[in-house]
Amino acid sequence: MKNAYILFNYHCEKSWMLACCLANGLSNLSGIYQDKIKATLFNVAHTPDANDERSWFTLVKDDVENSDFCIFLFSQELNNPEAYGSNGAGLISEALLFWQETNNLKRDKMIPICIDFLPDQLERPKGEYEQLQDIIVPMIKNAGVETFNFDNIINNKSGYLREFMNDIAKRIVSI
Repeated sequence: MKNAYILFNYHCEKSWMLACCLANGLSNLSGIYQDKIKATLFNVAHTPDANDERSWFTLVKDDVENSDFCIFLFSQELNNPEAYGSNGAGLISEALLFWQETNNLKRDKMIPICIDFLPDQLERPKGEYEQLQDIIVPMIKNAGVETFNFDNIINNKSGYLREFMNDIAKRIVSI
């Protein structure tokens, strides 16, 4: 069984919804993918020190290193952090773990998903986590970015979510 760890911005509703769908859906697929994938999310309640804003990072890093795959959910909310109550630094930091590859952090473990936009649309203002457009965007494009379009769910496009999950499952199982 392959373990897929899902990383996302907790302050973005669409990221949260898709993360929950993926965690449940990938872990409970039927047919040829049944019992082949276990998908998990980081549980904020497991943060070791509530008084240390960075104490979660060691736990996430360990989970990322020990997983077979890491699914990153990127949203355009990263471009305008003040409007969403978070600067997205956590997700940016987690993705940057893969910048300088190590034995346990190979870029082929990354499965980046852009929600309702294309990677080139990610851009932070000068002086604010510019690593997003300078490092992460080229890195996720090279990793083979997937796109998820919520309009297909809203407009009842039959089978879209199931097809999307099957595409992600195929990618996980085939490597």
